[in-house]
Amino acid sequence: MTPLYAIMNEIPKELLPKQVGEKIRALREAKKITQSAFARQLGISPAALYKIEAGQTDISISRLAQIAGLLHITPDQLLTSNANAPSALETAYAAMKKRVDNREEEISLLQTKLARLYEEVERKQSYFYRFE
Repeated sequence: MTPLYAIMNEIPKELLPKQVGEKIRALREAKKITQSAFARQLGISPAALYKIEAGQTDISISRLAQIAGLLHITPDQLLTSNANAPSALETAYAAMKKRVDNREEEISLLQTKLARLYEEVERKQSYFYRFE
C-alpha cells in the first residue's frame, strides 16, 4: 500500500485540496448524502464541509481517513485519480485470493491423483492376495 504522505507529495500542494474536495463532493452526492448530514457525521459544520469540498482549506490525514471511512473507501482512493479503482489493500486481497484458489485447485488435483493411486494399490493387493 502506498503511504498517504507519498501520494500527497506527488500532487502539487495547490491542487490537493481542490482535487480531493471535488472528489469528496462527487462521492457524497453519488451516495445521495446531503452536505448537512455528512457534516453532522463528521462532527463539523456544513460551512466547514463546504470549504473542504471547495478546496478552500487543507485536510488533515486524520480527517481524510474519517471522510474516506464514511464514504466506504480508503484514504488513498481519495488522493488518486480514480476513487472507484481498487485500493492497494483490495488489490493485495484479490491477488491472495487468486493464489489460494490456485492452491485449492492444485490440492483437488492431488487428491484425485491420490485416490487413483490408492485404488490402484488396492487392485494390485487384491491381485496378489489371490495367489497366496
